[in-house]
Formats: sequence, structure tokens, C-alpha cells
Amino acid sequence: MFTSDGTGGAFAGPIVSSSGTSVDIGKKADASWVAGAMAVLSGPGAGQVRRIVNASGSSFIVDRPWDFQLTGRDSDIGASFITVVPYVGKVIMEGNLARNSTTMQVFGSGFDSIYAGNTLEYFFGNENCHPAGMWVMALYYGGYQPNMFFEIIDNVLHDTQGMGIVIDGLDNLTLSMGHVVRGNTVIGKQAPPTEYGNALGAINVGQPDGVHTSQHFGNCLECIRSVVVEDNAVWLRRAENGTCAANAVVVHAAHTVARNNSCAMVP
Repeated sequence: MFTSDGTGGAFAGPIVSSSGTSVDIGKKADASWVAGAMAVLSGPGAGQVRRIVNASGSSFIVDRPWDFQLTGRDSDIGASFITVVPYVGKVIMEGNLARNSTTMQVFGSGFDSIYAGNTLEYFFGNENCHPAGMWVMALYYGGYQPNMFFEIIDNVLHDTQGMGIVIDGLDNLTLSMGHVVRGNTVIGKQAPPTEYGNALGAINVGQPDGVHTSQHFGNCLECIRSVVVEDNAVWLRRAENGTCAANAVVVHAAHTVARNNSCAMVP
């Protein structure tokens, strides 16, 4: 139905220095990345995103000053670690009805987007689009491709492989942060494909839980943080759905609130 596709990045690493809207990366700043995104993954200013408007020498110029100024390699408090990636953002998926499809997914970088009030029915994964359902998936694939500031609200999923905010091919950096997952309903979750076998929950935030691993999702508590997961419901309909304890709402993320979520077996 919908997927973005991560294409790597221009630069990832600690910055040399920053002043105003200029960020010196210590190597040639590629002007072909104008209109891309600069995201701060760790260190001073982590969690901020800006659009690139120019490149000059070894500096990228961003569209507006930082709320919290970045610091360089010589700083006593450590350097800000950034990534420069394509900007896939301000996407609104609202009020859609989709049947017999594959996935509604951000695969790679994504920013400031809303998925609200959608109904997905009978979504099945294939070798090109999986898992099936609704997924926000940050990547380490040819570069650090983060997800920041998604709202996933009041969606209903029937017979899919669930929904989640996860990381595929991680490193020990925060690649996903600042999300709200609220008021969603997942009915009759299917089993995921084998390579995603540790996506146990119908609603997954930061899988796995420290026990289950696979070639895709690893175990990094800090790689996803600052998420609110509340008022979601899971309805298990078939024996293969398993129990609520293993197949409801699974959260393994830092600085995260999970409350008022429910699970029940229904006929």
C-alpha cells in the first residue's frame, strides 16, 4: 500500500563545530544534499531535526537555529553526533480504508508524520514488503536513518501482522524517538514471517524484550526512547494468536510511558 525506502545518507558522525545555522562536519559538505535532513542522534542537542538549505566548504547550513546548540569535538561536554539523510516528513495518512494489501510503512528515515484513523484489513507480507500491517522502522542501512516524532492514533487493523515502532539493523544509537501510539485496535494478529519472528506483540515498541533476537531486530533499550503508548486494544481471535501475555502490547524502550492498554480473547 505504502512504503518509503531508505537510501543511506551523506554523513554520520560527530561534528567538528557549530555556530548559528552552520554545522562543520570536517569534510566536504555535498551540495546535492540540499533539502535533506540533519538529525542529531546523540550528545548535546539530541532529538532535533533541521532541513539543509545550503552547503559551503565543510559546512552544511540548516534552515533555522537550533533550540539547543550543537557542540563540536573539542567541547568539554562531548560532540553532537548527527546524520544527514533524505527528508521524508510531514506525511499525513488519515482516514484511509485499505484491504488485501501489504504494509503501511516508513522504512528508513521519517520525521513529523501522522497515521490516524486508518483501517487496514487482510494485509499479508511478501519478500519485498514485510512485516504486514503498520510499521515505523528506523534503519542502519548504508547510513543511520532515524524516525522522529510520529503520531499513530486511532487506527484499526484486522488480520495483519501487527503494528509497531522498531529498528532494523541497529547500532547503539538512538534512532527513533518522540512518538505517540494511542487508541489503536489490532484484531486477529497473524504470525509474522520467519525473519521477523521476534515481533511477538500485536503492538510492538522497541522489540525485542531482551530475550528474543533475530537477524533484523536486536536488543537495544536506548535505541528507541521517549514514546507514549496508551489506550490501545488487542483482540486475539484464533488459537494461533497465542496468549495476551505474549501477543498483546510489548514495549522495550527507554523513557517511555505505557498505560491503559488492554488485551482480550474474542470469538
